[in-house]
Amino acid sequence: MITSILAGPILRRTTQNRICVWLAMDSEQELVLEILEANNQNKRLGVSQADELLVSRFKLGQRLYVYLLQAYPSNGNNVFPINTLCHYRILDSQGKELDFKAAKLTYEGLEYPIFHVPSTLHSILHGSCRKPHGDAGEDALAIADGLLEQHHSDLTQRPDLLLLTGDQIYADDVEASLLDVLREKALYLTGSSEILPSDYTQPPLNPINEIKLGGRAEVLKQHQSGLSSDEAGNHLLTFGEFAAMYLFVFGNAQTWQTPPNWEAIKDKHIQIPEDKIQDYQNYTKSVVKFGETLWKIRRLLANIPTYMIFDDHDVTDDWNITGHWYDKVRTSQLGRRMVSNALASYWAFQGWGNDPDNFDADMIQAVTSHFNRISSDPVDEERYDLMTWKHRGWGFSIATIPPIIAMDSRTQRQPDNPYYPVHLLDRYALDWLRVEWSKLKNTASEAGTNIDYPILIATTPVMGFSPLERLVQVILLIIGYVENLPWIRALETAFNKQGLVMEWAVDFLDAEAWTANLAGFTDFMDTLLHKMHVEKCVFLSGDVHYSFTTSGFYSSSNGYTGNKKRLDCYQLTSSSLRNEPSVSQRKILNTIQKKINPKTSISNWWRFYASQWRLEHSLLPSIGRKQRVFEDCNLGQLQFEQGQPIKHTLLIAGNNVEYQLPPLINRPT
Repeated sequence: MITSILAGPILRRTTQNRICVWLAMDSEQELVLEILEANNQNKRLGVSQADELLVSRFKLGQRLYVYLLQAYPSNGNNVFPINTLCHYRILDSQGKELDFKAAKLTYEGLEYPIFHVPSTLHSILHGSCRKPHGDAGEDALAIADGLLEQHHSDLTQRPDLLLLTGDQIYADDVEASLLDVLREKALYLTGSSEILPSDYTQPPLNPINEIKLGGRAEVLKQHQSGLSSDEAGNHLLTFGEFAAMYLFVFGNAQTWQTPPNWEAIKDKHIQIPEDKIQDYQNYTKSVVKFGETLWKIRRLLANIPTYMIFDDHDVTDDWNITGHWYDKVRTSQLGRRMVSNALASYWAFQGWGNDPDNFDADMIQAVTSHFNRISSDPVDEERYDLMTWKHRGWGFSIATIPPIIAMDSRTQRQPDNPYYPVHLLDRYALDWLRVEWSKLKNTASEAGTNIDYPILIATTPVMGFSPLERLVQVILLIIGYVENLPWIRALETAFNKQGLVMEWAVDFLDAEAWTANLAGFTDFMDTLLHKMHVEKCVFLSGDVHYSFTTSGFYSSSNGYTGNKKRLDCYQLTSSSLRNEPSVSQRKILNTIQKKINPKTSISNWWRFYASQWRLEHSLLPSIGRKQRVFEDCNLGQLQFEQGQPIKHTLLIAGNNVEYQLPPLINRPT
């Protein structure tokens, strides 16, 4: 059985009611998941049900089967014990166990992976932006493996869970030697070369592998894909390629070897300038370095409950950045199918394990039938695209104490103007947020507990690094003014290029901060404050490739009653796991933070005729340092005391950064 595993096992949703374990295999097998008490392995606490296997295993290619085994309590209480060390094991139909020790997936000679279900969160890990060639150093996610290796059996020290908050893969920015392997593995997994639809004036893209390495950006342009990534030379195209990328970054169970140097692949690549060759050689070395610690990542993911939400690079850079971007890609045959493939792979490798109940049978059937059809079927393809694009269950919540809600701020956006920054959550997404909060409150009420400090995963910081965000706002304001001049509007209309300059600016400046659209920002914050009645919360984010910790508040008056309320909150940002900013970006960040006031406030005080609001926040100083913003690759750790956040730590190889979190006390507005 061990030789059939492609990736995993990965411990996923873990609650008192259900334990989920995900894995990918190259064959169909009858598997059983059992939960054991760590101190008494003869005591079976739960088991998966044989009659559920058909909805826990799906074939997505000739040699690709994904499993989400789900074990339920088998004791008289119908719940798994809390604060108790447990093991899980996987058996086949003959009762043969997966040898976790042989697969190097256990700690200190243990026979099985080890985990627990906490009564109250003590410590959680979070991070984002993990690009194989994003840095020359060690993958920061490997630091978490070191933590578990040291504290795997100590409930007071081991982290309770791991939150991956976006860009688990970089689909649009793939290093050439890695793509060289992925495209071959894609054929192995799916069993055939996938044919992608194309612009009506171009022939279908088949075979994909005939496109030279580094040459895909030109193909995307020729086929009018609508995609806007600046690093699309090796963009993932097919579902098989997306799947192969996930298998690689999740631990590479079959140890696929990437080419060791640039010389091994240069003849397969488009011609590059001589002065760029050293960069390409360094990228290849970085991928090799990334591969050296994948066994640690695989072991980590087998031993800690892990939850994942997408950001743009899991699909493509700038995904849904404006309404016009969405329309261009949605109406492009190639662009639409690439996004469908990305979302289908996200479901199979990430989303499914967050909460299996979020995915209805119609959506799953549309995906699985598409990859198991014998011949081309336009009706099947249309349903595949429609069901992946229109699915609205990507966000999820976890009924921990305090509770966690991961928001989908990518597929549920609302444009006011097709070329301007959008609301990151539309009204339906805000309603979903209220529903999840209601469910969490009900669960807590039934258990007789309080749920202060809900943790909201917002892939981009809600309270961002204000100097950069303000600069973006000023630039967009100037461009908006110029572009609205009558003669500029007339010129753009004459050439059918409406919004050209603004759209370019939004893309170039990556204008996706929550405050880039103040109406959308205040809708979101007012939903938390006036409709959900949240008074204190934690925002957990990544995305920006630098890290900081902020404490602040948002206050506003209710538009109906006029009552003023205040939401006190932390903004904890850990980015990136392996994608440091460039040298020039580092200089800008360091220069700005030395000269700015760490305290920032914005408001609409001048609008006396409307509901008024105010946002005020401060960058917290790190303990023992003057620096407040850090660009090093890191993994975030949030620690709690009796359900209250007390410390945020950036785990950096040999040089941790700690922030003490001041108590949030609701004060009058």
